[in-house]
Amino acid sequence: MDTPGNLLRSEREKQDKSLEDIEKVLKINIEYLRAIEKDNYGMLPADLFVKSYLRSYSNTLGLESDNILALYNKQFGTATAKEPEPPKKLTREIRPPFKFNYTYLLTICIGLITISVITYAKYTAPKPPTDVPVKVNTGTVVKPDIKAPEPAKKILPKKELSLEIAASELTWISIKTDSTGPEERLMRAGESTTVTAHEKFVLKIGNAGGTSLILNGTDIGNLGPRGQLVEITLP
Repeated sequence: MDTPGNLLRSEREKQDKSLEDIEKVLKINIEYLRAIEKDNYGMLPADLFVKSYLRSYSNTLGLESDNILALYNKQFGTATAKEPEPPKKLTREIRPPFKFNYTYLLTICIGLITISVITYAKYTAPKPPTDVPVKVNTGTVVKPDIKAPEPAKKILPKKELSLEIAASELTWISIKTDSTGPEERLMRAGESTTVTAHEKFVLKIGNAGGTSLILNGTDIGNLGPRGQLVEITLP
């Protein structure tokens, strides 16, 4: 009896071709080719693949693929392809049932409440007004209680120097103080004059014996003999 497998095998052998040769051309597993030649179509994945393999195998050998397919449909059309192996059961790790932790839940609740309170307080707190003119109270000004510094000790000015010059005879004198330049005078017997200074007097006297000096009430005493020129700095 002619079957698709017998016809294909017979033609292959006539052309002196091996299954390995057909496998190289069609890129079909050699075990599938053996199953086709034995008409053991249950070894193939599905009916769609069986018909595709039969058509390719027939065309490679130069046979009419439609005739081979018609013969297959007539003889094996109701044949079922090899049932696929049932999928392997996937083992899944069975974890122990979750134990409800009330302490953990309480901690979460307290944390959420705390965050909510802080957030509410932050966004509901009154914000200070911006760009509001500040009213300046021009009424009573409160003076800060600042203690006045103790008055510095009063620095007494130096006592002014006073010099009385008296002539008992005709004499010439030159007077210079710390604030005035030299001043020359001619004094006659019986004349006197008083000059003042802050620090000192510089005197030139042409007749030491005919002149007397009194500084701040104190008699300086004998300045020299009559007619002698002396230069004195007081005090």
